[in-house]
Amino acid sequence: MKINKLFLIGAVALGLGFTACTSEDVPDPEQAKGSTYASISIAFPKATNTRALPEDYNENGEWTGRDAIQSITVFLVNETVGTVDYSTFTTTSFNGIENGILKPNLAVKATPGESVKAYVVINDKNDKVTTDLKGATVAGFPAAFSAAVEAVAADVAAYEPDKDVILMTNNVEPTAVSIVPNVSEEAAKLGDTNLIKVNVERVVSRAIVTIGTGVTKTITIKNTQGQTASTITITDVKYAVGQSNKKFYILKHADFATPEAAYSYIPTTSNLDARSDYFDYAGLASFSTVSPIADKTNANVVAALVAETPGKFVLPVTHLDANYRKGNTSYFEIQATFTPDGVDGGSGNYTAGSNVFLGLNDGKFYTSRALAEASGQKSTLYKGGVAKYIVWLNPDYIPGDETDGGKLATKSPTVRNQVYHVHITGFKAIGVPNNPLNPDDPNDPGNPENPIDPTDPLENEDTYLSVEITVLPYTVHSYEVDLGVDY
Repeated sequence: MKINKLFLIGAVALGLGFTACTSEDVPDPEQAKGSTYASISIAFPKATNTRALPEDYNENGEWTGRDAIQSITVFLVNETVGTVDYSTFTTTSFNGIENGILKPNLAVKATPGESVKAYVVINDKNDKVTTDLKGATVAGFPAAFSAAVEAVAADVAAYEPDKDVILMTNNVEPTAVSIVPNVSEEAAKLGDTNLIKVNVERVVSRAIVTIGTGVTKTITIKNTQGQTASTITITDVKYAVGQSNKKFYILKHADFATPEAAYSYIPTTSNLDARSDYFDYAGLASFSTVSPIADKTNANVVAALVAETPGKFVLPVTHLDANYRKGNTSYFEIQATFTPDGVDGGSGNYTAGSNVFLGLNDGKFYTSRALAEASGQKSTLYKGGVAKYIVWLNPDYIPGDETDGGKLATKSPTVRNQVYHVHITGFKAIGVPNNPLNPDDPNDPGNPENPIDPTDPLENEDTYLSVEITVLPYTVHSYEVDLGVDY
């Protein structure tokens, strides 16, 4: 499979300043507290690319994101003398990013010491981490910064006119540096002394679905004898994202593990009600039109990312390799509105947007269940003439891709600071009438059992869907799919 790799913004250097607050008294000497200055270089890291988890770096990408930097809080944890200095800056303190540099340079007031670590929090609009960190002690700060925080993607990432405002934090535990005394604010701004380098990354990932401009949107429906009985034409395609996490770690774990409750949850028939405790389904209330692009080249995907307002964001969900199930893995729900070529035996005209019933024996559409089942067959209700497809954000094997030897997807981890992209290349079969992976989308009691079972592994043998997947670094992970029912 082809995996496109892009890289994020280069170094964003800034010296930060304003009078720092100090959460603890300096035991000795008192006059050392906040008596020197340090500059901070904040770099957005090189993007990584993965079909599974990030492993390597690539410098040939193009997507840099559309980020707005609205606030920055810098914590300097001085393990030598036992202080936590912190400074917060807003847009009044800098002029945005120019050529990768956040200007103007400002300097952070600091306490000198031999073992100082810098932690950075950017765009904490809903105060999910900053206030708690300001109350942390020196000894407790590393644990506080690596703690799990209750939040959904909408709490930490939002689209504001033309820009994304996304919470960002250190991507690794910082290395201790020495801060020397008697460095002036102006000297610190030059970055020759007391320069601390920090890498940050977004705590969420972005997800997007596109469709080929030349995709055939007609699907044939066959009867039980394998004969073509009717056709449907796709008139509208929309998508949303479900099963994002309800928690995130402030500091990314080295093994990409996500907070324990969701990480360890394996859905069974007895614990399905617990899904809403661990996963966020609010994104399924907001569908966006799938963007048409000629193909999934980087330029086209980037153009779709830029044009889409607002974007879809997800908090990471990972599990042990053997523990991925349909009911614990993030996914795209793709909704295709369709028009059948006829109803009630083929002689009637279909009213757009109305309910329609598919006879499972004769493969024809009807305006009522009674008409559909008059000959003794079962039928499936498609509410509003909408068929649904489930596609994983980052499967290890692409559904229906023979280049992978027909291997089935077994895992689909999502980690922070990625872009997960699915490109629709065709429709192979009509989708399902409801989404059992959404607790708020129950099956109609008159319908046969839906083939999607939340307790199942990610992919069964049946293939309805063809997709291409890319993961752009910011990282974009991308793949193509012919839409069907890969359940």
